[in-house]
Amino acid sequence: MTLPTVELTYIAQYGYVALFGMIAASEVASFIPVGVVLIAVGALAREHYMSLTLSLLVAATASTLSDTIVFSIAHRLGRKEGYRRYVDNHAYALRIESFAEKHPRAAVFLSRLVGLASTPVNAIAGLSQMSRAVFIPFDFLGNALCAALYLAAGYYLGAAWESHARLASIVIGVIIALIIIGYLVFFFFFRKKRSIS
Repeated sequence: MTLPTVELTYIAQYGYVALFGMIAASEVASFIPVGVVLIAVGALAREHYMSLTLSLLVAATASTLSDTIVFSIAHRLGRKEGYRRYVDNHAYALRIESFAEKHPRAAVFLSRLVGLASTPVNAIAGLSQMSRAVFIPFDFLGNALCAALYLAAGYYLGAAWESHARLASIVIGVIIALIIIGYLVFFFFFRKKRSIS
């Protein structure tokens, strides 16, 4: 199995330490292709170079650690005037804040599955003083599900992962979209049913 990128070469050489470092750093260095890295790690696990279970735990823990750092910094800052002004002037931030206040667990969990939403939700959850007891477990569960999907794709693609990585990313994106749509349909159906009662 060839490893074409620098990130994958580090994983082949340094294993779980490199995996942890790359995923933790991806919160601030978005140029690291975490999805592709996890697909490759899944392929390495299939070839018995790495443990699938340990890779999942390392990936979920690293991601949760970096998310918690952003959350904690924002939590410490609190709801300052600058935060309020920023949220009030940015519609997407106002929508995230509104959804996170109404459905904190779902906001954290679902944002792990939508990569670009993760960092803003981390910051807004912290600034809005969301409880760590809510944030951390749902962050970990969402990160674990997302990592499991990518690792499973790599594991089942095996050595052919390089030629199928783009397709696997699209398939995983569709699966994540279906999970989110299913949750929203269930939520709105349940909410509507409960309001009728």
